[in-house]
Amino acid sequence: MKIVSQLILILFPILISAQYPESGIKIRTITAGINLEDINDTESIDKAVEFLNRAREKYTVAGYEVQTIRIATQNFHLYAEPTIAANIIYLKKIDALAKKYNVEISIGQILPPDTYSQEASLLAIKIINNTERINFSIPISSKESGVMPKSIQAAAETIMAIAQNSERGIGNFRFTASANVPPGTPFFPAAYHEGENNFSIGLESPNALKKSLTKGWFDERSKEILKNDLDSLFKPIENVAIDIDETFDGYKYHGIDTSPAPGLDASIGDAIEELSGSPFGEPSTLRACSMITDVLKSIDVKNVDTQDLCCLF
Repeated sequence: MKIVSQLILILFPILISAQYPESGIKIRTITAGINLEDINDTESIDKAVEFLNRAREKYTVAGYEVQTIRIATQNFHLYAEPTIAANIIYLKKIDALAKKYNVEISIGQILPPDTYSQEASLLAIKIINNTERINFSIPISSKESGVMPKSIQAAAETIMAIAQNSERGIGNFRFTASANVPPGTPFFPAAYHEGENNFSIGLESPNALKKSLTKGWFDERSKEILKNDLDSLFKPIENVAIDIDETFDGYKYHGIDTSPAPGLDASIGDAIEELSGSPFGEPSTLRACSMITDVLKSIDVKNVDTQDLCCLF
């Protein structure tokens, strides 16, 4: 019996690999969106991590590589303490939890829309220099309100402050000036949460795109072929998400962000060049980007509506 059990353990990954051949897609992130009762609410983070580990196990059993699990809270300005010093005390506790559980956390927007505050850049410096896994943002535009001049000033000052107060400016990888990003995106550092607890899926898919593209094919038939290819790859990922929704209480499936996040061995630039047949930056680049974006928006899955040309990179 012991020998049989050992054989099952050895052969299980092989069987999974055979059942799910290499698709070129990896799960970049499963991101849980949660509401903290207050800045000291670590229990909600504990529960989210428990859920995310179960969700990751579902995807692993289905044959997918899950690169990260992440948590996004409601916007920070909704639950922040009155002083920077107090906020940093609590954020250090949250960061310690994030390191313990090996998760990334986004606290969302540190200022309300179209708001300027000199303290924003000071808070940002403190967050960057006192934490390792806390991400955050300032919105500079939204589809509802348009461009936010006051926020642009605050974001610009924050970017400069982080650049000048972190080694080689690397702290800016954990901050963004976000434009037209709705709640529920799984990708960091722009992610933030609204509404009931949920989860969304972010993908690394440039290699899958590249496999399905043919040089110079810009007609409607080519779009249909690409869409059908991606539908066949993305739908099984959504089916796992639906199973997670139905199996575990407390977190609703919010959708998949189909924008093709790149990786070290997965270049969206390579995929665009495969379609355009020219080096990136040539006149055909924009046409290729437009076609890919149109197809990504049409895929038959519940879509986290964040992708635009800028989100291809």
